[in-house]
Amino acid sequence: MFTIKDIMIREKLGPNGAFIKSMDLMLKSKSKILAAIKGIRSDFILIDTPGQMELFVFRETGPAFLMKLKEIGYVVGVLIFDPVMAQSTSSFVAMKLLSIVAQLRLGIDNIIVLNKIDAIKDKNVLKMIEDSRYLKEVLSESCEGVIGDMAFSLLNVIDDYMPASRLVKISALKSIGFEELYDILHEIFCTCGDLT
Repeated sequence: MFTIKDIMIREKLGPNGAFIKSMDLMLKSKSKILAAIKGIRSDFILIDTPGQMELFVFRETGPAFLMKLKEIGYVVGVLIFDPVMAQSTSSFVAMKLLSIVAQLRLGIDNIIVLNKIDAIKDKNVLKMIEDSRYLKEVLSESCEGVIGDMAFSLLNVIDDYMPASRLVKISALKSIGFEELYDILHEIFCTCGDLT
């Protein structure tokens, strides 16, 4: 329907402005897009949104588009994060918090996916990802002052409000984690709805 390059030329915008304009155009074209989606016969339909969360999650486009998409069927978000977000305790807490914010803003269940898991060599980081008690222990030892207090408090909020879910660790390079992601998607759509 349109490309960033075309928008940049036509509207005389830079890349960021063109991405924002593309979201506005997507929202204006939602009826046409949704009609095309309705014509697809499949168990799952994957819609890849721009990688910058602020373009889809924090502008009008994302929530408005998903509200219409929910009229067609069940919608779930798959939030893919880079392993850099797991390299420190405060970044990992921020990643989990972003997931809750996206869920609140978009009004859909979501699954957190940590991409390029094979790039994480530190076994302590992997343990921190898998064990929330260990994460709290490391957090209390590594973060001091206001930042540490804030991260620890936010982790408690995350524990209270984040639905029970597994963080899926994937690697396209090593073909790791895709079956688990597929299983979780099936679990969401079954009556059990259990993401643990």
